Amino acid sequence: MVVSGHSAGRHLAARMACADIAVPIKCVVPISPLRDLTPIAQTQMNQNLGLSVEDVRQQSPTLLPKRSEVEAHIWVGGAERVRLFMAR
Repeated sequence: MVVSGHSAGRHLAARMACADIAVPIKCVVPISPLRDLTPIAQTQMNQNLGLSVEDVRQQSPTLLPKRSEVEAHIWVGGAERVRLFMAR
Protein backbone atom coordinates (compact mmCIF):
# COMPACT_ATOMS: atom_id res chain seq x y z
CA MET A 1 0.00 0.00 0.00
CA VAL A 2 1.17 3.54 -0.79
CA VAL A 3 -0.13 6.43 1.33
CA SER A 4 -0.20 9.97 -0.04
CA GLY A 5 -1.78 13.20 1.07
CA HIS A 6 -1.88 16.97 0.93
CA SER A 7 -3.11 19.50 3.49
CA ALA A 8 -3.92 17.57 6.69
CA GLY A 9 -3.33 14.35 4.75
CA ARG A 10 0.28 15.30 4.08
CA HIS A 11 1.01 15.18 7.78
CA LEU A 12 -0.83 11.89 8.21
CA ALA A 13 1.04 10.37 5.26
CA ALA A 14 4.40 11.41 6.72
CA ARG A 15 3.45 10.02 10.15
CA MET A 16 2.69 6.62 8.58
CA ALA A 17 6.44 6.19 7.99
CA CYS A 18 7.23 6.55 11.71
CA ALA A 19 8.11 3.58 13.90
CA ASP A 20 5.15 4.04 16.26
CA ILE A 21 2.67 3.28 13.43
CA ALA A 22 2.09 -0.43 12.73
CA VAL A 23 0.06 -0.24 9.50
CA PRO A 24 1.57 -2.41 6.72
CA ILE A 25 2.56 0.04 4.00
CA LYS A 26 5.33 0.13 1.40
CA CYS A 27 5.70 3.83 0.68
CA VAL A 28 4.56 7.29 1.76
CA VAL A 29 4.22 10.25 -0.61
CA PRO A 30 3.43 13.35 1.46
CA ILE A 31 2.95 16.48 -0.64
CA SER A 32 4.59 19.50 1.03
CA PRO A 33 4.62 17.87 4.49
CA LEU A 34 5.17 19.72 7.74
CA ARG A 35 8.09 17.70 9.07
CA ASP A 36 8.36 19.53 12.38
CA LEU A 37 5.40 21.17 14.14
CA THR A 38 7.63 23.40 16.29
CA PRO A 39 7.33 26.48 14.01
CA ILE A 40 3.53 26.14 13.94
CA ALA A 41 3.39 25.84 17.74
CA GLN A 42 5.29 29.13 17.98
CA THR A 43 2.75 31.11 15.95
CA GLN A 44 -0.58 32.71 16.82
CA MET A 45 -2.21 29.78 15.01
CA ASN A 46 -1.36 27.65 18.03
CA GLN A 47 -3.93 29.59 20.09
CA ASN A 48 -6.51 27.62 18.09
CA LEU A 49 -4.52 24.39 17.72
CA GLY A 50 -3.38 24.16 21.34
CA LEU A 51 -0.23 22.13 20.58
CA SER A 52 1.82 21.42 23.68
CA VAL A 53 5.57 20.75 23.65
CA GLU A 54 4.73 17.06 24.13
CA ASP A 55 2.25 17.12 21.21
CA VAL A 56 4.96 18.58 18.96
CA ARG A 57 7.46 15.93 20.06
CA GLN A 58 5.00 13.06 19.56
CA GLN A 59 3.56 14.23 16.22
CA SER A 60 6.52 15.73 14.30
CA PRO A 61 7.73 13.13 11.77
CA THR A 62 11.28 14.49 11.76
CA LEU A 63 11.57 14.04 15.54
CA LEU A 64 10.45 10.39 15.50
CA PRO A 65 12.24 7.16 14.54
CA LYS A 66 11.47 6.02 11.00
CA ARG A 67 10.42 2.58 9.77
CA SER A 68 13.32 1.33 7.63
CA GLU A 69 11.02 -0.82 5.47
CA VAL A 70 8.90 2.17 4.36
CA GLU A 71 10.11 4.26 1.42
CA ALA A 72 9.40 8.00 1.37
CA HIS A 73 8.97 10.11 -1.75
CA ILE A 74 8.40 13.71 -0.68
CA TRP A 75 6.99 16.24 -3.12
CA VAL A 76 7.39 19.98 -2.52
CA GLY A 77 6.19 22.72 -4.86
CA GLY A 78 8.62 25.28 -6.26
CA ALA A 79 6.84 28.20 -4.59
CA GLU A 80 6.54 26.56 -1.14
CA ARG A 81 8.00 28.04 2.03
CA VAL A 82 11.11 25.88 1.94
CA ARG A 83 12.02 26.49 5.60
CA LEU A 84 8.96 24.52 6.74
CA PHE A 85 9.83 21.45 4.69
CA MET A 86 13.62 21.12 4.88
CA ALA A 87 14.81 17.94 6.57
CA ARG A 88 17.19 18.16 9.47
